[in-house]
Amino acid sequence: MNDPSSLSCPSCGKNLPPEAPHGLCPRCLLEGVVAEPSTPVDDSLDAVREQFADFEILELIGIGGMARVYKARDPLVDRIVALKVLSPERAVDPEWIERFTREARALARLNHPHIVQVHRFGISPQPHLVMEFVDGVNLRQAMQEGGLSVREALVIVPKLCDALHFAHEHGVLHRDIKPENVLVDTEGRVKVVDFGLAKLRDDGVLHFTLTQSGARLGTLAYMAPEQVENPSDVDHRADIYSLGVVLYEMLTGELPLGRFPSPSEANGTDPRLDAVVLRTLEKKKENRFADAETMRTELESAAEGPPPSKAENWNELNYEYRSRSQIGRWPLLHVAFGKNAETGKMQHARGMIAIGNVATGFLSLGVFARGLISFGVFSVGLISSGVLSVGVLALGVFGLAPLCSAAVVAVAPYAFGVNALGWISAGVKAFGKHTADIDGPISLTAATVADRWYPSLMNLQIGSVMIGMTVFMLCAAAAAWKASNRRVFVLYVALSLIGPISLMSTVRTKLPTYTELYQKQEREALRRAEEKAKEVDADKRKQSHDLARHWITEVSRTDDSAAKEQAISEMLNAVRSDDPEPIYGALSAFTSLYEIRMDRSPFREPLRRLVGIADLPWEIRGLAITGLFQTRYEKDDVATILGLVESEPVEHLGAIASALGVESGQDFTGTYAAPMLRILQRTFEQDRERPQTRHPWDTRDVLRVLWGARVTPEIESLLVEWSVLDSDEQRQIDAASRGYNVFYFSLSVLSNKSSISVQRLVELARNADTTNIAGRCLWGMKTTVPDPADQRLLASSVIDILKERNDGYLWRQGLGLLELYAAPEHLPALRALASLEELPGELRQSLGQIIARLSP
Repeated sequence: MNDPSSLSCPSCGKNLPPEAPHGLCPRCLLEGVVAEPSTPVDDSLDAVREQFADFEILELIGIGGMARVYKARDPLVDRIVALKVLSPERAVDPEWIERFTREARALARLNHPHIVQVHRFGISPQPHLVMEFVDGVNLRQAMQEGGLSVREALVIVPKLCDALHFAHEHGVLHRDIKPENVLVDTEGRVKVVDFGLAKLRDDGVLHFTLTQSGARLGTLAYMAPEQVENPSDVDHRADIYSLGVVLYEMLTGELPLGRFPSPSEANGTDPRLDAVVLRTLEKKKENRFADAETMRTELESAAEGPPPSKAENWNELNYEYRSRSQIGRWPLLHVAFGKNAETGKMQHARGMIAIGNVATGFLSLGVFARGLISFGVFSVGLISSGVLSVGVLALGVFGLAPLCSAAVVAVAPYAFGVNALGWISAGVKAFGKHTADIDGPISLTAATVADRWYPSLMNLQIGSVMIGMTVFMLCAAAAAWKASNRRVFVLYVALSLIGPISLMSTVRTKLPTYTELYQKQEREALRRAEEKAKEVDADKRKQSHDLARHWITEVSRTDDSAAKEQAISEMLNAVRSDDPEPIYGALSAFTSLYEIRMDRSPFREPLRRLVGIADLPWEIRGLAITGLFQTRYEKDDVATILGLVESEPVEHLGAIASALGVESGQDFTGTYAAPMLRILQRTFEQDRERPQTRHPWDTRDVLRVLWGARVTPEIESLLVEWSVLDSDEQRQIDAASRGYNVFYFSLSVLSNKSSISVQRLVELARNADTTNIAGRCLWGMKTTVPDPADQRLLASSVIDILKERNDGYLWRQGLGLLELYAAPEHLPALRALASLEELPGELRQSLGQIIARLSP
């Protein structure tokens, strides 16, 4: 015990109470002083010494509602310990024995530098705990002279956060955090004690209620609201609330009861700590810190950050507001205007909603603003608006975007504005690949995109600028009012009125409909083309067209045979003439009437004559070749036409190939194989000389003849050689719809494919980036692969392709092939294919039917 005669602290010189331990005051103990005992020695000390003969009982150092604590020495290990003995009146009550046992179990789980350690626990002669002895004071004793300094609080509370976080992670809730249960020893170490009310993670419903004993589960002033209302439904955030009460009391000397002020308002404490303290004291536990470690991080960050500054004179704006509610580590709202008084730098608003001169957040408004949605004089974000905006979608006066911009001056791939520059652009003046210029040429692509998006983007552009400016100015005005900056307040209120006034006064003029302008231009161009065509037709073809229509009408009549014969006679005379226009009209009518029963033999000789005139216009010779095959031609006629394969220009070979197709019945494996092969060679050679044109019309005319045909291996090999993918597959898709590509228009529909065709089409399907091309390659092999070995190879390849590609069109074509060619040997692979999770139900059902058919 201390010498009562010591009247002053040798460290600070203050008067000491008689019971001061080691002659030092409580405040000096926070800096490394010896602890004072809480109560004098009691007259039961001898009895305790007799009961616990294994210990050397030195003194009684504390009496609580549950137990007495003695300072003792354990002779076995020569260590000073704290012996906590359950009070005799409690030792007969099972409820208190269970509470005492609970503390032992809790402490046994925890080995942490800031949690008092338990050495052992026993029941006899009385329930007792042998614990680490802490030579120091509790926080209550330290706070007897008033609230602690910020420096002292910032040393103690982070250590308590560490202790609680460790306990929570090990499944222990303290539930009675208060100043009396926090000790500071002579070395400055902080210890959490008294886990008598601890709740363990593996505990079920409590087997007793302490209210039956006249006690509560905790100390009311430090208990979280949910701990009072529903004690069985508390979690670790109740301890965070209690620690917040302790922190508030350390800073202010008062408890946060009722409607309490922030620590800085209550006691002039550092305002940087307000947000942290107030968040720990949130009534709803979901609004508090997620865990004690986060509380420590936020507390240390607040202490290390620059202190908020206040406006020093009436014409400056220095204001900051940070909401208590947070999402992650950012406040829900952060408003910051003006400069930092200490650093002289502009304050930076950071929050989910950030407003200030410099603002960063999910939604940010500022002179310089950045965030997912931002507005400012200079703004950067996913969606940005302002005077100069940069973002994926940039709106305002000057907009720069990697995707889309709607601004007075817009620069983006999709640009809309008074002046627009982009790949697709629309405006009064537009520049780019596809433009919709009010006073210039209009692209249909640009017109369609502009009419679809520009009206909505223009409304968004005007609305975002006006609303953003108004909200920002009103927030700045409110900040000025809070900071007592009257001049700035009046200025921002006046500026905030500009937005709504401008918005209401904006004349909503009808936007130009670029599609209508485009259609008008097209109609005008078509009108001019039609006028020119009419002039040409009037000069060169009017007679031919009129004659052809007349002869077709007359020959088609069934009610007047004389008129029919007269028309046939006129056609024959025209074919025999030397006038190109009547010849053209007669041949047009003759070839169009191929389904009409008539005697065509008189036309044979005139047609032979026309085929033999080398300088005759090709449109007439082509019709003559087609017409000759509609008559009773002879072998010499075929030989004549075959002779043209080498002599005629490539542009004329389509008509010759068509004639051969009619003559051969689409079978190019016999007499007509060699001519067709030569026709293909000549057309493909011309294609090689014209790389800028992928299979022009004359080539397509030749390929069209091979649709569904039977061919020789030589023809098939040539088609395989010319079946390639373009670097621009989309252009190839567009071309394929008009029959441009070899593998679209001929190879895929050959009726007798060999293995080389199958392998090439599988290769094309596997390597094509677009499923349209891949699916088309598969479609052409339905019922056209006769060899069983090729069928099995094709089925295996299709399964591999479907594993890699997830597209409905491709799958439907692939399943069609599997229905035809899959064999039992493919069952394992088919079942693996059916197990794919992303497979739609309809396709899964079709695949299941194939598997069922093949299964034994």
